[in-house]
Amino acid sequence: MRQFTLILFISAVCLSSSANAYVGLGVSAKSNDAWVYLPINMSDNFRIEPALRYYKDEQTDDIASRETTLFEISVGLFRKSKLTQNTGIYYGGRLGYIQEETSLSSTYSNMDFDTDGFSIAPTIGFEYFFTDNFSVGAEAEWFYRDLDGSEWNGGTQSNFDKETTGTSTRLILRFNF
Repeated sequence: MRQFTLILFISAVCLSSSANAYVGLGVSAKSNDAWVYLPINMSDNFRIEPALRYYKDEQTDDIASRETTLFEISVGLFRKSKLTQNTGIYYGGRLGYIQEETSLSSTYSNMDFDTDGFSIAPTIGFEYFFTDNFSVGAEAEWFYRDLDGSEWNGGTQSNFDKETTGTSTRLILRFNF
């Protein structure tokens, strides 16, 4: 799955340079969760959007601490429709590869979790264009993640599967070159 997603990501970038496409750069950030987008507008009605995500969370109290690091690479395919001269909607989905590491430490034990797998996320978004090149978008997605992992507890290792579904929203600033 990792190789498939990487091939999709590279193919999208190569397609944009060979086709009559408009390439841009986008960012979306929460306090500890950053996305970087490479919107490739193949036409007025179709966008390919490779994206990279990095997430890090650390929590500590008197008894235990937890640290989680997540890296995700994805490719989105979107149909675009113009609503007015300055607004538009887009809909489609993202396919991604996820790698996550979590460490738990307490006064009683230490545990480490390593997972990787894929995500599928049907997505819809709204964009407002301040200029022909600069826009802000609001996006909502429903995601499904299927991760396989290993847990180390002291000297013992066990394997597990982790399926997650949910929703996510974000604001995205995009600049098209």
